[in-house]
Amino acid sequence: MQCALSVHLESFAFSSHPAIKNLSGTEKKRLDRGCIITQTEKLLSLLSGYNVKITFFIVSLIHEWYPDLVEKIAAAGHEIAWHTHTHAACHSQEALVRELETARVFFAQYKPVFFCAPEFKFTDDSYNLLAEAGFQAATTGISHSAEIRHGKISEIPV
Repeated sequence: MQCALSVHLESFAFSSHPAIKNLSGTEKKRLDRGCIITQTEKLLSLLSGYNVKITFFIVSLIHEWYPDLVEKIAAAGHEIAWHTHTHAACHSQEALVRELETARVFFAQYKPVFFCAPEFKFTDDSYNLLAEAGFQAATTGISHSAEIRHGKISEIPV
């Protein structure tokens, strides 16, 4: 972890609203209409003006949609962290495994070491999966006031 300030890079198209939740990735990208690019570029400009580097928790499907955007974030020196592939809540080990498997290209390129669980839903028996995938730290829920360890993973409180 490089910075104490973070942003969740996720489109409004990742809403859990019933009308949006079950749309395909292609339909969600169409719904996004590039808004995430515009918003992120404004934020990058603001951060650059103050010479501030932050952690971006990125839904890796956004990398599939707009790879140049994620590359721009990395090139500006910000930490690339992971916020799952589809912004799915990780209610079980199986759910996390699906997300990990679909994010392989993102992992190969950016090698994130910090994870944030969508909706702060996560199961304690899944920390080992994060460690096996190379993660060192996670924020998985509104938790303790101090960092705690789960095996090889440091749980960073919100």
